[in-house]
Amino acid sequence: MKKVLISIFCLLVSQTNQAQEKENKSFSVDFSGYVDVYYLYSLNKPNTNDYSPYAYAYNRHDELNLNLGFVKAAFQGDRVFASFALQSGSYAKANYAAEPSEYRSIAEANLGFKLNNKITIDAGVLPSHIGIESATGSDCYNLTRSINADGSPYFETGARIKYAVNENLEVSGLILNGWQTIEENNNDKSLGTQIYFSKNDKLAINYSTYYGNDVPKGSPKQPWFFHDLSIEIQDIFPNFKAVLVVDQIYKNQLTGGGYDQMTTGVLQGYYEAKKFGIGARVEHYNDPNEVVNSSGTTNGFQTTSASLNLDFPIKEKMLWRIEGRYFDSKDAIFLTEKNGTFSNVMSVVSTSLSVNF
Repeated sequence: MKKVLISIFCLLVSQTNQAQEKENKSFSVDFSGYVDVYYLYSLNKPNTNDYSPYAYAYNRHDELNLNLGFVKAAFQGDRVFASFALQSGSYAKANYAAEPSEYRSIAEANLGFKLNNKITIDAGVLPSHIGIESATGSDCYNLTRSINADGSPYFETGARIKYAVNENLEVSGLILNGWQTIEENNNDKSLGTQIYFSKNDKLAINYSTYYGNDVPKGSPKQPWFFHDLSIEIQDIFPNFKAVLVVDQIYKNQLTGGGYDQMTTGVLQGYYEAKKFGIGARVEHYNDPNEVVNSSGTTNGFQTTSASLNLDFPIKEKMLWRIEGRYFDSKDAIFLTEKNGTFSNVMSVVSTSLSVNF
């Protein structure tokens, strides 16, 4: 399947170049790539190399591994645009585990067109409209991803219409197959919205929603309503930026009516100097009803985490990062070196080297 996808990809590039020559229209093809290797060590010394069942990026303990590597082609015409990216790594293995094998190497596969200067429509496998942290580590404040990011979609499959109200405000509506999935698992479609406001590259406010039923076909429906709000401010003082993210889910209970709830809060800051950067994060994930993360404990998943990372640019597009991270949970949910035992706390140290090309 990978060979077939690569062949199709090469054919598209060939046909695009031929069409450009024949029609003499404005059209560009940009190729890019990314490689991110890492080493992570949990001081809990878990008896498995997956150091935590709640981590889906940088999730392997005591081994040198590839978190994410991808190659991407982006096509841009007068009215038409498309992107296609193939991926590999422990991130792809963990986040695409539920997908059929033929889809697991697809990071992006979408196309779209501009109706006019204000309205665009695109469809396919898209980056998620939810959250400020992406799968590309070098684009994020911290080396590892927050619990919040690992508990929400990195990608989504469906169709989107985007309307540019003015130079500062965009609104979007989406129809999706489900919550971070390519292949549908029931007959229901999910809905998403996004409102994005930016001002002078100093302030960015994003509010995204998701509504859908994601249980398998034949099971009692459990629709949930997800809210994601982020506020990012640049240059709070020179070379320092910060972002606050608040998420909340309401999930329909199977019995008794009402809703189970999950709430998270994440505060991240980053200071960038000429030869180094410092990133910090503190978060609390409050999921007592286990809407997203299932721990099977008395108080559910109620966990606080803090991290600090140092970044060192080696070359123009190469970044070396070192991070220390600490977790503290209300219940014992973190694996230890003794088989079948758990701890309330966990400390993790990690390092990564990434390059964009």
